[in-house]
Amino acid sequence: MSTIQTPRLQIRLLTKRDAPNLHEAVVETMEQLLPWMSWAESYRTGGVEVAEKFIENAFLDAQKESEWHFGLWAQEKLIGVVALMRFDRHNQSIEIGYWCRTSEQKKGFVTEAVNALTRFACENLAVKRVILVCRNENVKSAAVAERLQFILEQVGPYEGDTNPQATYRFYVHEKNREMPALIVSWA
Repeated sequence: MSTIQTPRLQIRLLTKRDAPNLHEAVVETMEQLLPWMSWAESYRTGGVEVAEKFIENAFLDAQKESEWHFGLWAQEKLIGVVALMRFDRHNQSIEIGYWCRTSEQKKGFVTEAVNALTRFACENLAVKRVILVCRNENVKSAAVAERLQFILEQVGPYEGDTNPQATYRFYVHEKNREMPALIVSWA
């Protein structure tokens, strides 16, 4: 899988050597992650080993070409993670998810990364639809989708969520729709 470059970011698959940086970023962002991402709880009591295990599993998913977890790097600092997941070859769709460490939020990094990964998925994975799902109350994630001109397709439950009261927004980018301009390359 490629390294993706934008004017401010290097986006590359996480490797085992990234585990300490990943752990540090999750711990810094713990309180903001917990309402939306239950996996963050394991970092509260676990050490770097939790990040190592996550990266190991992410590597296996990438080998199976089912999910890809990329680190977002700005000036050699891990500032978050963006993932392409739930790859559906039959329906030519993929879901995108992300988070950004607290100290690097409100700088446009997530919007830039989602823009780049959406372009990458459409051009390299032959997907026609990139789906961005966020909890209805998560206005920051909804704002990312809206800035990138994703279309709100539906609001409803999310398959596999254990909270039957939770409602999600399902945003979609269709391959041939325009997106805000971005200089992006991959190798």
